[in-house]
Amino acid sequence: MKTYFTTPSQSSTKATFKIVTIYFIISILWIFFSDTLVSSLELSLSTQTTVSIIKGWGFVIVTSMLLYYLIRKSTGHIIDEHNMFTKIVETVPVGITFVSKEGRITFANKNAEKILGLKKEQITSRTYNATEWKITSLDGSPFPDEQLPFSIVQRTGNAVNNIEHALEYVSGRRTLLSINAAPIKDRNNNFDGMISVIDDITDRKQAEDEILKLNRVYAVISQINQAIVHIRERDKLLSEACRVAIEFGKFQLAWIGLVDEETQLVNPVIFAGIEDGYLSKIKKISISEVAEGRGPTGTAIREGRHFVCDDIENDPRMVPWKDEALKRGYRSSIALPIKLFGKVTGAFSFYSSAPHFFDQKEIVLLDEVASDISFALEAIEVGEKRKETEQTLLDSEKRYRELFMNHPHPMWIYEVDSLKIIEVNESAIKNYGYTKDEFTSLTLKDIRPEEDVPLLLNNVKTHNESIQRDRTFRHKKKDGTITRVEISSHNLPSIKDTNYRIVMAIDITEQYKAEEALHESEERFRTAFQHSASGMCLTAMQGNFLQVNKALCQMLGYSSEELLNTTFAQITHPDDLSLSYNFVDSAIGEKGKTLHFEKRYLKKNGDVIWTEVSSSLLSDAKKKPLYFITQIIDITERKRAEKERQKFVMLADSSSEFIGMCDLDFKPLYVNPAGVRMVGLTDMEAACRVKVQDYFFPEDQRFITEEFFPRVLHKGHGDVEIRLRHFQTGKAIWMFYYLFSVREADGTAIGWATVSRDITERKRAEEEIKKSHEELRALSAHLQNVREDERKNLAREMHDEVGQILTSIKMNLSLIKRQVEDNEKKLQTKELDEEIKSMSKMVDHAVVRVRKMITELRPELLDKLGLIPALEWYTEEYAKETKIKCSFKGDFEELSLDHTIELTIFRIVQEALTNVARHSTASNVIVSIKKSENEIVVEIVDNGIGISEERLLGDKSFGLLGMRERANLVGGKIEISGIAGKGTTVKLVISV
Repeated sequence: MKTYFTTPSQSSTKATFKIVTIYFIISILWIFFSDTLVSSLELSLSTQTTVSIIKGWGFVIVTSMLLYYLIRKSTGHIIDEHNMFTKIVETVPVGITFVSKEGRITFANKNAEKILGLKKEQITSRTYNATEWKITSLDGSPFPDEQLPFSIVQRTGNAVNNIEHALEYVSGRRTLLSINAAPIKDRNNNFDGMISVIDDITDRKQAEDEILKLNRVYAVISQINQAIVHIRERDKLLSEACRVAIEFGKFQLAWIGLVDEETQLVNPVIFAGIEDGYLSKIKKISISEVAEGRGPTGTAIREGRHFVCDDIENDPRMVPWKDEALKRGYRSSIALPIKLFGKVTGAFSFYSSAPHFFDQKEIVLLDEVASDISFALEAIEVGEKRKETEQTLLDSEKRYRELFMNHPHPMWIYEVDSLKIIEVNESAIKNYGYTKDEFTSLTLKDIRPEEDVPLLLNNVKTHNESIQRDRTFRHKKKDGTITRVEISSHNLPSIKDTNYRIVMAIDITEQYKAEEALHESEERFRTAFQHSASGMCLTAMQGNFLQVNKALCQMLGYSSEELLNTTFAQITHPDDLSLSYNFVDSAIGEKGKTLHFEKRYLKKNGDVIWTEVSSSLLSDAKKKPLYFITQIIDITERKRAEKERQKFVMLADSSSEFIGMCDLDFKPLYVNPAGVRMVGLTDMEAACRVKVQDYFFPEDQRFITEEFFPRVLHKGHGDVEIRLRHFQTGKAIWMFYYLFSVREADGTAIGWATVSRDITERKRAEEEIKKSHEELRALSAHLQNVREDERKNLAREMHDEVGQILTSIKMNLSLIKRQVEDNEKKLQTKELDEEIKSMSKMVDHAVVRVRKMITELRPELLDKLGLIPALEWYTEEYAKETKIKCSFKGDFEELSLDHTIELTIFRIVQEALTNVARHSTASNVIVSIKKSENEIVVEIVDNGIGISEERLLGDKSFGLLGMRERANLVGGKIEISGIAGKGTTVKLVISV
């Protein structure tokens, strides 16, 4: 049978040996027999040569065909083995890769492509530990390189099995792998690479983890249910639930918190696991909709459902607790509501060290845990309440007997049908003068005056309500004394079809006498009430008027009958109703105290009036509220005056001008916010602590207090331009200060008030204009002097240079003329030629000097060629004359501008370069011109000493003034700046 899995090295060695052996045998036989045959034949030398050639070619052909056959036959099974191996590798359900001894992956089958999520060419372009994928342990922790299959196989030369790790890709994908690997060795048995079998175990591991997680939760449910069966104490049950969650659920922390109804905060009561002070250090958890209530616990309690935080580190709702949680390794959590009889009273919270730990199946089971605990707590509470109820009943019976016997008022129990008294307390015995035996032998008729017995019988017959309160009757004591009592009674449970009733009697004899005296007092009060000049009323607790006086009727425009048929709410302004109800609540809480407040009433005609209300709540002897007595004073006019004053204050507060008031002692009473800000104070309180005169400069204070303010007090008003001082900076604030006197209605002066305007900018502008005029006058004088100097220089130049040249020419012409006219002297042509040449040079020199003077007066290039060539020529000439390196930069070759603008730019550049040569000590200067859509920008930058601020601001810098004036004439502006030791920049900007 043909074998496809022989060892490659053995198979190739055998085939090679076989071919060499056959080739050797055939060669020996061919040489022996062919030479023997040729020698046996007697052939000529040429024929032998021909035969030898044919023999050689025959040997080559025969051996080639034989070698082809033998090699084809020997290597055929190797090709078959390779093809079979390739099919196996590509069809096995696992990934297979070859790794070279350098660690580079050289082969990957289709399943390797599928498992690794990459194409074959991508895989074979990487090493086993390439940076394109991150190798970690299954739990995400680092995986040492020395524990990777390649490292182990390379190091030991042995195969490895079931090495598990994870691959994390840049995209976030994560694959769990199980790898078996074996070494590949060369002929010398040296490590030449590795073959590895890769299996994707992601789904299997996830399934195993899920089963483990669910088994943990099932164990938690089982253990907690066992605890529920055996434990009947709340705290012990909760403690056991937390312990079970840690021991069987393998959570990091489990804790139970209960809601404090008063503070609406969650108080941890029980915990287990790795807590390390976490519950005491974190911010208190709220159940309200605030930042401290949006975490898992607060949300679970507030919404009554489980709440999961999958990633504590990146969940914005965990910000209040994140830092402390991460310190302890908490990465995810879940909170489950604990309910008692349908109301959420707390939460059971679990923490895990892994993010995204809680899946849906586990959450369902944990919800069941919370439900079981809630059920158990309800059962415990029901049991405790049942015990409390039983004990309460026993205690209640004892208390009621003690209450009956020791009650301070007389009490007895009687049989309804016979009216026989069957039980009586100590107070009744003491107050009525009977012994207990005597009392229990009586009926109700025996303690009533004889004339009241029919009333008693009728009352028993007609008034059979289960409860009767505060009914007044007359009783007779053992000694015959008649007293007035207030009776309260109610039915007791029937015993053997016999009905009983319990009675409490309160002696109100003295109260009755007091009520008589009170009636007389009420008459006196009624008279004062009706004739009071202020509105007065009595108002029931329900809000209806019980009594109103005449003044109130006149104030509101209603008749007495109309007011008594309405309530205070109906005539109260709607916006003041809440105020009135708040007053009622306050009065009930502070019984006996007179409260004062202001409110609006609606008159019958619809008008609104403001009133000042003083009201007290009157109560009876038992401090039970009866009604309100109220005094009402109309303050509408006062309110109107206050409103007008408030309008003034609002107007003043919103004004941007300085508004203030002071008394006759120069003490400020009011300064508006704009005034406070204007003088650099913090608020009006600070402004009122400063005397008025201190607002002004010291040199102006005497004028203010001794002249201006007294004059205004006499005339009524006045104004002046004067300086206030800024309290922070000390700078002057020029004000148009308008002052008027403030007087009472009778004309009495009480102080001053001012409405003043800040005119600092106007003053500054005036100063600028004045300074500008002075500068222009100085500049004009300077220009006149310059013009005279130019004329003097021009005259000197014309006299010294051109005049001398012309005089020399004249003298030469006179000499030539004499020589021509002198017939006696022979005219020398050579001498005449020399004279003419000399005069020509003089004329040329004169032309140069004249052109230079003309150029200095007005450059011809500017008119003929334009601004750019003129500037280029001038900067070149400037560099030659001053020995200062001067370069010109322009973004264009031609620039078409208004002739005036071109001349302005040229003269400003000329003046700037002149200043550089005179003052800067610069070695380099750059002139640049740029043009944008809307403006021309010219800059002259040198590297000299830098212009000083004093020279910039000095009034003697006529060159700078001239440049500014030239720029202003064409609507441009000059900016000049200097940095000490670094140079000066002159920037001209002209809009076009």
